[in-house]
Amino acid sequence: IADGTHGLAPKPVAGDQVKYLRGDATWAAVPAATGIRSTVTYTTASIAAGVTEDGSITVPKAYSILMAETDYPARVRLYLTSAQRTADASRPVTTDPTGNHGCILETVHVAGVLALDLSPVAIGASPTDGTTVYLALENNDTVSRAITLTLDLLSMEA
Repeated sequence: IADGTHGLAPKPVAGDQVKYLRGDATWAAVPAATGIRSTVTYTTASIAAGVTEDGSITVPKAYSILMAETDYPARVRLYLTSAQRTADASRPVTTDPTGNHGCILETVHVAGVLALDLSPVAIGASPTDGTTVYLALENNDTVSRAITLTLDLLSMEA
């Protein structure tokens, strides 16, 4: 690596006000900071009692799940891939997952305890640098309804 040349900084263009000037005289986006808290939500369609809806959410590439909350009784499972979610779909709540199951988190929310502060926290990371997590949310209430899942996350990206 050679020394840089003496001169003026390159002219910024619209949008560069949120970037920084690198040593190679280019403007670059500030990388995501470690330790940034965020909230992710997912809301099902109206689903009958005992029915599970599959979906997905966008998360950081590496994260800790600090809290999981639903607005009604539900079973929530998060997976690395949709194939792992499908393979685990029939597993009863009373049985632990086995093999390369990809289950990042499983929670059961009951009336009176819909918000769960996780300690220890669940840690998730994508082996493929993706940011999609696949979920299965089962309506454990007694009536058909839409259910919202809220996750409080802490980014662990560098």
